[in-house]
Order: sequence, then structure tokens, then C-alpha cells
Amino acid sequence: MLFSIATLFVISLFVNYFIQRNQLLSNALSVNEEYAHKIATSTDLHFHGIQLELKYSASVLATSPNNDQIIDQELTRILKQSQYFNSVSFVKADGHLAGFAPLTLPFKKGQVMDTTATRLSLKI
Repeated sequence: MLFSIATLFVISLFVNYFIQRNQLLSNALSVNEEYAHKIATSTDLHFHGIQLELKYSASVLATSPNNDQIIDQELTRILKQSQYFNSVSFVKADGHLAGFAPLTLPFKKGQVMDTTATRLSLKI
């Protein structure tokens, strides 16, 4: 009889351990899922803000794509006003660099931007 009671006690300890372990894992996963959702939502909001800024600048630049003064003004504006960019450039559909900011970048207006990233973005 004592053996039966001891066996039941040991079994109940193992069952209790596994139940608590599963509950802790479930709670931890739930907390991590909520945190990941908050991070994803915040990231989406940041990207939406970036897209709105770029959409506005694209509309300004589309009105005068050959006016160097407007191009330079808009690139300088978005660089100084935005918290998202440390440099900006305007590349025409033919791949020629029409403008960039800050002017300390190692580029020259009119140079052909022939990188993989430029080619891919111009295809879109």
C-alpha cells in the first residue's frame, strides 16, 4: 500500500511538472506573439510614413523633371525635413543622376547610375 501511494505521488509530481511547463511555454509564446505584433505594426506605420513622404516628393519632381533648381530644392527639403533618410537622390528613367543630397556624396550630376539596385528600381 505504501508503494502505491509513493508511486501515485511521483506520478502526480511528473504530471504537475509537465502541465506547468506547458502553461509557461504557452504564456511565453503568447507574450512573444503580442510583442511581435506590436513591432510589426510599428514598422508598418514607419514604412507608411516613408512612402507618403516619397509619394509627395515624387509628385513635386514629376512636375519639373528637368528643372535643376526644383530638383535640388526638393531633395534638400526631404533630406532636412525627414528623419528617415541620410541621403537622397533623383535618378531619371534613363539611369542618369539628376540630383542628390547631401552634396558631399561622391557623385556627379548626369553620371549614369549603373548598379544592380538602380537597374532593378528602374524596372519597376
